[in-house]
Amino acid sequence: MEKNFYAQLPTKRVGAGALFFLDDKILLLKPTYKAGWTIPGGVVEANESPYVACIREIREEISLNIESLKLLAVDYRPAEGVQTEFIHFLFNAGQITKKQANQIVLDKKEISEFCWASIDDAKNLLSPHLAKRISPAMLALNENRAVYLENGLPI
Repeated sequence: MEKNFYAQLPTKRVGAGALFFLDDKILLLKPTYKAGWTIPGGVVEANESPYVACIREIREEISLNIESLKLLAVDYRPAEGVQTEFIHFLFNAGQITKKQANQIVLDKKEISEFCWASIDDAKNLLSPHLAKRISPAMLALNENRAVYLENGLPI
C-alpha cells in the first residue's frame, strides 16, 4: 500500500549550480549540448543530495575539488512547454585565486570553453531562467543569507 502511494506522487527535476568569483567576475561555462552559457553544475542524480551533486559536477566539468559550498538560493520553476517543473539550488563556491583559476581543466565532451564575466555581462549571457537568479542571489550573498525564489523572483 505504501509503495503504491509513493509511486503516484509527482516527481520534480532537481539541479544544482555554483557561482565562482575571481575578484568581481563570475565563472561561466559554454556547454556543448545546448546553446548559450551556464554556470558549473548540473542535474541531481537519484539518491544524491543537491550539495553533493554540485560538488560532483564541479569536479567533472572544471576539475576543481571544492570542499565547501554555501547555499545562496533555491528556485522553483513550474512546468513550461516540454520542460517539467524544476527546483534549482544555487550555491556560492566563493572567491578563488588566480592560481586555482589557472588549474581549471574543462571536460571537453560537456564544456567547450569558459570565461570570467561581470555580473551585468553574465545576466546577458546566461539563459533567462538562470540570469533571473543572479540579482537575488547576489543580494543574498551580500546579506549573508539564502533566498527562496519562484521563477527567479524572491517570495
